[in-house]
Amino acid sequence: MTPAVQAVCDRFVLEVANVRFLGEILPGLSLERIVPATGWTVRQTFHHIERAVHEYGDVFPRVLSGQPGNPGEFDRDAENAAQANATGNMPLAEILAALSRSRDRFLGMLEANSEALETAQSDDGNLVIAIASYWAQHSARHCLEMIEALPELCTDPLLLAWLLESDMGAEEDVMERKNQLRRAALTAYGLSEEESHAS
Repeated sequence: MTPAVQAVCDRFVLEVANVRFLGEILPGLSLERIVPATGWTVRQTFHHIERAVHEYGDVFPRVLSGQPGNPGEFDRDAENAAQANATGNMPLAEILAALSRSRDRFLGMLEANSEALETAQSDDGNLVIAIASYWAQHSARHCLEMIEALPELCTDPLLLAWLLESDMGAEEDVMERKNQLRRAALTAYGLSEEESHAS
């Protein structure tokens, strides 16, 4: 595997581990809470994140062969709705196990196509870096959204380090959610803004 592709694989493994960590510390009876940003439940949001990883194993071979990543008639909103409906009462353990399998499938595909991926380009630069970075942002954003439905977790140091420092883009809604999480953590710890900046 080339160094550039290995670096992308390492980042991908870390991001999947972060998502799994959130799933493993969920408060009891929280899977059916509604995530305000999407209207999905926490369970449906985890399933959506897993399905996005699974799709990459299908998209990459098509892109490498010169085809569009998705068919021309592909409807993302309809696909997301179908995924949410298909979640049902799927146990979280099953979703997280599927996430690990999808991760391994994707990493295997990257390893098998390492040299081709080194030079493959997209509109955003190197193909593998662009897609892996997009998924990292996509998953982190959804996890940040989930915290609104899981206020008990706003003081977890690992989650705070990940979600407050992760590059999710600079859209106004993303930055506001980060600020809300930071303020909630400060309030929970009994700290003021000034104290949080004290050395």
